[in-house]
Amino acid sequence: MSTDQQHTPKSWGHRLRQENRGLREKIAQLKKEARLLQKELRNTWKLLSDVPAALFLVQQEKIIFANETACRELGYTRKEIFAKTLPDLLHPDSISFANALQQKRPMDQILPDQNETFLTAKSGQILCYEARVKKIRYQGKTAFLLNMLNLDQRKEQERRLRQSVKTEALFRMASGFSRELEDSMILLGEHIQEIQGPESSDNSLLRSLGKIEAVIEKGAFLSNHLNCLTRTEYNPSEITLLDLKKVLKKAVNISHPKVTAGSESNADNIKIKTYLRALAPVYGCKRELEDVFINIILNAIEAIPGGGEIYLTTEEHSGLAHIYFQDNGVGISEGIIDKIFDPFFTTKDGARRGLGLALAYAIIGRHEGDIRVISHQGRGSTFLIKLPLAGSAPLFKGKTKKKRLKDSRILIIGEEGAVIDILYQLLTSKGSTSTIAFSHYESLKLLRGNKFDLVIADQNARDIETSKIIREIKRLQPDLPVALINARGNPGTRDVPIKMGADLTIGRPLDIDRLLSLLSSLLANEVPH
Repeated sequence: MSTDQQHTPKSWGHRLRQENRGLREKIAQLKKEARLLQKELRNTWKLLSDVPAALFLVQQEKIIFANETACRELGYTRKEIFAKTLPDLLHPDSISFANALQQKRPMDQILPDQNETFLTAKSGQILCYEARVKKIRYQGKTAFLLNMLNLDQRKEQERRLRQSVKTEALFRMASGFSRELEDSMILLGEHIQEIQGPESSDNSLLRSLGKIEAVIEKGAFLSNHLNCLTRTEYNPSEITLLDLKKVLKKAVNISHPKVTAGSESNADNIKIKTYLRALAPVYGCKRELEDVFINIILNAIEAIPGGGEIYLTTEEHSGLAHIYFQDNGVGISEGIIDKIFDPFFTTKDGARRGLGLALAYAIIGRHEGDIRVISHQGRGSTFLIKLPLAGSAPLFKGKTKKKRLKDSRILIIGEEGAVIDILYQLLTSKGSTSTIAFSHYESLKLLRGNKFDLVIADQNARDIETSKIIREIKRLQPDLPVALINARGNPGTRDVPIKMGADLTIGRPLDIDRLLSLLSSLLANEVPH
């Protein structure tokens, strides 16, 4: 036997033992890696389970996984929710969501990235979710990972935030109005004491009466400002085609008379430089826009007490007129820049109570424009106003649209009886939304809390001061048309005493066809003067 033949069996057995040893080491390493992977997998599932949004893994409509948030929000245990399918949880209005998941087309063709979906909780409560869907492979098959964000919680947070902002603004407005009223009452008290004093003369009496008139004028001025804040739209007669360049020049001359618009002149260490490019005209209320520009220029002047420069620039961009008011003054601090457009917010002492910028915001908003401010403390501020150009967007087209009885909102004021009932039934049958007020208080409450297109008042109502109500209506909403039933005068005309303020008179007995024709004409602003 040769030497090679003697060593072959031993070498074969040695190699086999070595290979077995290597395989055992690999198996041990694989087991170790498997344990680590299982641990990682458990940690991943735990992490998914603790995600604050609701997560679902769905395969062929069956719920493979639902995290703790999903179970808690819907009120199910893990065992209960795994026994459900996705359609079991979906509200009937959202069942198309489950159907879309089963289609074989690409996801972007059947579902948007975000989808508002409604789920039904175990208690029966309907919950609104923003659903985000990702198509994945799970155990070799198609599945869907759903990330569901509860919108009810977000909406409640937003509602609370809006309420907080409204409350703060209302508190500030009430505080400002209270200060104004308190100042006026103090002045009135002082003047009354002077009048009643033993040493009062005719001259002092006249002076006091003059001061009382000044207080009344101040109250009327404040009332007009508050009415301007609460208006929502303009009467078409107030709107004209405007050249903003001319309006701005006049505003500069009024706010700083020593400066000639278009030139550079030093007056009281303040320079106003204007770069007014020619703009396409805009539709607007000239008087109110002029007031806005004057107010912003005066604010800029106050912001540079030691002297400085103010730049007025205009340009057109994307169908809008851009108007820039830039100063190099003290600027506005970060703590108050978000409040400067709030009513009665002010950092100034004295007579100015902080209505100027609030009015500017309201007026520009009514022109469907935008006003914003950029400011750096110590480096000045820039106010930017954007207004739609007349050629690109007919600003008041929607405002001057003729109204019809159908879909109009009508307030009927009168006492219970056949006439009011007939009016209500008639107008409702024509498609209008009619509301009846049986008292002075109820009518004013409805007017303050709702928007109406027309008011019909019965002059014969015994317990209602019709003339007083009409005056209140015209004070609150000057453009709201008012028809007066059973009024003296020629039916179907505006032959009514001026103090009544009605736009149309309707005599009795009621001629239904003529009545409907007159009311339709009044809504369309076609009743003859």
